[in-house]
Amino acid sequence: MRKMHENPAESTFSSKSSGSMPREIEINLFGIKKAQAETSLRKAGAKLVGRYHFRRFDFQVTKISSRSINGYISGKRSAKSYRTTWVRVRTDGKRTTLTLKEQIGKDIRNRFEHEVSVSDFATTARIIHKIIPYSEYDYFESDRDEYELNGMNITIDKFPRLPYSMEIEGKSKSKILKLVERLGISGEKEYNKSMPTEKYYKMHGVDYGPIARTYAKKAAGLLKSR
Repeated sequence: MRKMHENPAESTFSSKSSGSMPREIEINLFGIKKAQAETSLRKAGAKLVGRYHFRRFDFQVTKISSRSINGYISGKRSAKSYRTTWVRVRTDGKRTTLTLKEQIGKDIRNRFEHEVSVSDFATTARIIHKIIPYSEYDYFESDRDEYELNGMNITIDKFPRLPYSMEIEGKSKSKILKLVERLGISGEKEYNKSMPTEKYYKMHGVDYGPIARTYAKKAAGLLKSR
């Protein structure tokens, strides 16, 4: 499996847009206690939307050279010179989406999305792989519980061999912070999550190698022409 650049989760405080849709603001908390989080959400009146098992492919469309990345990190290149685009195919078993994601600069707030629904996960992934056969790609699986409360979207995520994490998404940073305080959920805020999956796991003291090998076999099977 050729490795992509993105880690399992997104940002700590970030804003994102989908097409012409308004930007959403989100916060991530890493290492939460799921039982405590569920109790707090229930007491706050949050509605459980659903429980999902996600499978996803990320295919890199534009490839940033090491020279460009090193130049940016050393400060010799402007943030605008760092630009990358990738395609995500994701399914929860019921709904499957195809999303074009674009990152401009290193600030995760400058991330834009264009998304459509598709009918078949494996077929869509194979089509993208045929269109860009030499693209780096990543395959990943995760579990998610989704809640809604006062117009905000709240998810509890579980990635292989990592603790639970929570993401709260809404249109107001102040409202999100007030909700975090109200829920009383403690967790580690992660400020730089735009990094390779393997590096993200290493940061938390987990060897990603065995997981990567398992997913490589699954990815190869899914991408194999029928």
